[in-house]
Amino acid sequence: MSNSLPLSTTRLLLVEGKDDKEFFDGIGTYLNIRDRFHIAEYEGKNNLDNALLRVLGESVFPQITHISIVRDADFRPGSFNSVQSALDYANRNSPSPKRHYPIPDTHTLFFGEHPQVAVLILPAPNLFGMLEDVVLTALDNDPISSCVNDYIQCLQQSGIDPVQERLSKTKMRIFIEGKHLDKEISTGNDRRRTYLSDIYSMSWWTWDHPAFDSVKAFIQQIASE
Repeated sequence: MSNSLPLSTTRLLLVEGKDDKEFFDGIGTYLNIRDRFHIAEYEGKNNLDNALLRVLGESVFPQITHISIVRDADFRPGSFNSVQSALDYANRNSPSPKRHYPIPDTHTLFFGEHPQVAVLILPAPNLFGMLEDVVLTALDNDPISSCVNDYIQCLQQSGIDPVQERLSKTKMRIFIEGKHLDKEISTGNDRRRTYLSDIYSMSWWTWDHPAFDSVKAFIQQIASE
C-alpha cells in the first residue's frame, strides 16, 4: 500500500496487486456498487501483514466498518491460514491496544465487529490456483480455450514440464493472442489490449458467467452489510 486511505473510507477491499484491483474494479462497476467500497493493493501476499499493520495506523481506521481481504490460493496448502497469521501479526504490533482485527475462522463470511473482516481465497478455498484461473474458467466455452490446452499438452509431450506457478498466466496470454488473430474481432481498441487487466474492456468480454458468482456474492456483502 503506497498511498493513504481516502478520508471517506468505511469499507475496504484489500487485493494482492494491479490485476486484482482491475478485476474487482470491473466487476464492482458491472454490479453498480463500485462507489460503495475502496480498493487498495497490498502489493503481494508476502506484504499483507505489513499492509494490515499500516491500515491500523491510518487516521481513518476508527471509521472503517468492513475489511475484505482477497488472496490467491497459489499452489500449496495454507493460504487462508496465512491471512489469519497476517491479521495476528498486525494485531500483535498494533500502534494502539484499541486497534485490532477480528480473525475469521471461515471463508467469505464477515466475522467480528469494529471492523468486520472477511477473506476470499481465489479461485476457491479448496482449489489451488489464482485469479487467472477464475477468468480462464469463464472463458472455457470459447473455442480458443481448447486450442490453448492443446498447445500446453503439446509442450508436455515434447518434454517440457510447465512450471505450475506460471501456467495459468501463460494460458491467459496465449488466449488473448489468439483473440488478436481473429479478423472479426481484432479491430479497433481490442488490438491494443494484451494484459489480463485489459480484457475486461474488450468487445467480446462479459461478466455474466457463473464463474464469477462467488466473487459477486463476496463483494456484494461488503457493499451491503
